This record gives sequence, C-alpha cells and structure tokens, in this order.
Amino acid sequence: NREQFLNQRMTNAHASQQAISQGLEVFTHECIQMGTLRGFKHFRCHLRGREEMVLTIFNAFPAAFDVIDDGHPPASPCKGDITEPELLDETKPTNIEFLVAAYVQYGRPMVWVRTPGMRLTKQEVPSWRNNTRYKTSPHRIDLPLRLQCMESWPHQPMQIHVWDVLIELTSRCLQPAPALPLSLAWNTAPLADIPKRDSQEEVACDTLPLTQHLLLTAALITFFQKLPQEHAEPDELQKLCCAHFDLLHFVQKANQQDRAAPPSDQPQ
Repeated sequence: NREQFLNQRMTNAHASQQAISQGLEVFTHECIQMGTLRGFKHFRCHLRGREEMVLTIFNAFPAAFDVIDDGHPPASPCKGDITEPELLDETKPTNIEFLVAAYVQYGRPMVWVRTPGMRLTKQEVPSWRNNTRYKTSPHRIDLPLRLQCMESWPHQPMQIHVWDVLIELTSRCLQPAPALPLSLAWNTAPLADIPKRDSQEEVACDTLPLTQHLLLTAALITFFQKLPQEHAEPDELQKLCCAHFDLLHFVQKANQQDRAAPPSDQPQ
C-alpha cells in the first residue's frame, strides 16, 4: 500500500545518504594518507587541510577536460595561493596542478584545475566564477572538471578511490600516458636515499633520518597493499618490504650504538 511504499522510499533514501557519507569519509581518509606519501615517479601530493589535497603532475602537457556546468567552487581558490600560476606553453612539458577535495557540504569528491591553459572542451562558466573571489586570472582556473572515474557517484560511492582520480589525471596529462601512473621513483630522493644492507658504503646511523625513511616505507607498503594489483609494478611491494627491513636493521644498529655510548659528563 501507499504507506509501505513511502516507508520503503524513506528507508532507501536513508541508506543511500549513509552510503554517500561513508564514501566521502573513505575518500577523505585516502586523500589524507596520499598527501603524506612521497616517492612517486609522475606526481606528488600535499595536503591543504583535512578536506583538500593538491596534486602536481610532473612534465605534463595541457589536456582536454569537460567543465561541470553545475559544479561548485573550491573552498581554497587560487587567489589564496602565495604565487599565481603561470600560463601553460602547450609545446613544453611542465608541472600541472589540480585541487582534489571531498567537502562534506557538497556531498561528493570533486577536482578543480589549478593551472591555467588547460584545453576545456565546454565553455560554459559556472555563475559563481564571476564572483570577485574567483576572478584571479583570465586563464580559466578554479573550474570543476568532469572525470570518468567519478561518473558512478552517488550510485556507487564506495567504488571511487583517490587512486582512481590520480590515475585518470596523470594518464590524461602525460604524453605518452604511462602504463602504471602510480609507479615509484627509486632512482631519486627520497627512495634513492634509503640505505641498503648489502651496500659497501658506510651508513651514518643518524636515527632521525632513518626513522623518517622507515615511516615512509611503512606508509607506502600500506598504500600498495590496498591498491589493486593491476595498478602497481609486480615487484613494487616486495622492493618496499626489503627497503623497510633494511631500515629496521640500521635503526636497531643506531639504537645499539646509542646504548653502548658512554654517558655524557653531567655539569657540576
């Protein structure tokens, strides 16, 4: 009857809203984790508060994106940045920035372009873009982008992860698109600075840098354990585990040296 139908609709609406809230919470947690990681080959991330993450893609070219006509503005417009971004040169690779955020009030994760000069295939500009807070540049920045990986929101909010966003943006901005956008850069800092037990070089057992590297490898291991296998190098997780255990060896050695060192003289 009608009452049962209305009750069922209310139940379904509540379950849908609960799923959206859980999906936002998971995505926000993934952004926080991602913003603390270092060592990726094609990009870096850093946090801007709890709900925002800035993605910088290295050696990228302007890519084509659709603008979300009814999209919302970012809470942190480019006007608030220390330096205003420069216009892209389509003939030269450069660093391209995006803002990734999961604001609770919007009820969905979104991505905004932060670097001017991108090829935006839809020319409609949201009405809020004319607000003086967002009129920072004539080169069309702070515009919300439509991403294929987010098309299933809000119907399948638990199926959208931050690595899906990173993979799509990196693949579209690099030429040619990398087979594995989330691969690590083992030949550059900070991963290149991790000491190895089989190395013939003397390792300075300074506990603080070793501990920082230990925390980094532990966080990367956690990330790659969650990542679907098809998005990672076959031996990436094994290399991280080996590096982590090498660091444990040197941290233990540093602690043993500290315990064996004679106590410093106390002032009289």
